[in-house]
Amino acid sequence: MNPSAPRISPKRRRSKRLGLSVPVFVYGMNVSGEPFRELTSTISVNANGGLVALAATVREGQTVLVQNKSTRQEQECRVVHVRFTDDDKWAVGIAFTQVATDFWQVSFPPSVSGRAACAGDSYPNRATSLKGSPAA
Repeated sequence: MNPSAPRISPKRRRSKRLGLSVPVFVYGMNVSGEPFRELTSTISVNANGGLVALAATVREGQTVLVQNKSTRQEQECRVVHVRFTDDDKWAVGIAFTQVATDFWQVSFPPSVSGRAACAGDSYPNRATSLKGSPAA
């Protein structure tokens, strides 16, 4: 791990991350203003977004469109984190701009209050199960 890389405190994260590879298309504009469409996979997901590996260079704050390849569901996302990886790609943290409870096809535990996730919410330690799979 790079000691100078910024780290997000678990207290700032709104939901627990789950290491899950989900094939997705990512559409957007690179830092040169050119459109891109890239088939990639998630590195991890959570109830509010995820982490994807991209060859395209994007910047924090911009908007991208993510499409779940399996379900064809689309979700607008904000880029919240970008770092270069050892395999010449970018690890890009994305956050849903709208609540998307079923986008990853994973059942995440509800928040303590039972309402939709929002800033400051926390979740128990893991997702409960993958939909369509035997309970883990």
